[in-house]
Amino acid sequence: MGSRWWRPLLVLVCCLALAPLAPAQTAAQEADALLAKAIANQEKPGELQHALEQVEALAARSAADAHIEYARGWMQSHLGRADEAIASYRRSVRLDPALSDAHYNLGVLLAGTSAKEEALRAFEAALRADPKHGDAAYNAGQSNYDLERYGAALEKWRICQKLTPDDFQVARKVLQALHALGLQEEAAVARDNVRRILRGQLDPAAKSVTRYCFDQLPLEGGRVFAYEYTEAAKVAPRVYHFVITDLSQAKTLAELELASGEGSGHVLRVLKPADKFPPREFADRPAWRELKPIVRELARELLPARQN
Repeated sequence: MGSRWWRPLLVLVCCLALAPLAPAQTAAQEADALLAKAIANQEKPGELQHALEQVEALAARSAADAHIEYARGWMQSHLGRADEAIASYRRSVRLDPALSDAHYNLGVLLAGTSAKEEALRAFEAALRADPKHGDAAYNAGQSNYDLERYGAALEKWRICQKLTPDDFQVARKVLQALHALGLQEEAAVARDNVRRILRGQLDPAAKSVTRYCFDQLPLEGGRVFAYEYTEAAKVAPRVYHFVITDLSQAKTLAELELASGEGSGHVLRVLKPADKFPPREFADRPAWRELKPIVRELARELLPARQN
């Protein structure tokens, strides 16, 4: 019985000896291959779960590896297991601080929690690891803006703008930061740049934009989002639209609008709640620096009026 299998096995060994040996995959390469497969099947939860199980098995038989932890974190995140993904990404960046996407994805998950400072640090670490990581620069800017660090937000958005000069979202964020800093002359230049991008349809993602948020006014318990209508909106005589929002409930509490009236005059009206305050008239279109304190004061009056 033994001699029956001995010869074919010998032939196989001889063939293997004659053929060049394929290099063995490292654990990191296996993890990257499993991740690529998971990304290709990310709309299939069953496939994602199977890929995660394979990564878990790989982790169990391998030394600690940043790529394994990154792949595990990505799969956990896309399966809705955010807390586990955060832990995996943290292990990944500890093992390899140069893995920019691990820092970035960690920041994205943390930004949705109360750990705002850690999210900001993660985005900044991603940008240090890869100075051309535009998404990291954008989100670092947004994190600073949300923390009311407007100068730092502008710095990060300027970095992003150098990488993608015709990106509409980045251009309007630069404008928001300049308004928040009270840099009116620079804001006027930034507004022209936003209009240039929209008018020239330089950003395909912005072709259907009819209004954009150019400033945000923080209030106790809420925020005013200030929008300007674009030339494509075709809603003349409407100029500005202001939305007063309760951030804790993501709820619109009131709305205001500036529109041109008869002749060259403009009228600021409260749309919701209707008839709450009389309209305010201006002989000419007011500059935003003139209108801003008026809108802020109206918003402060309207905010508690709608909450009661």
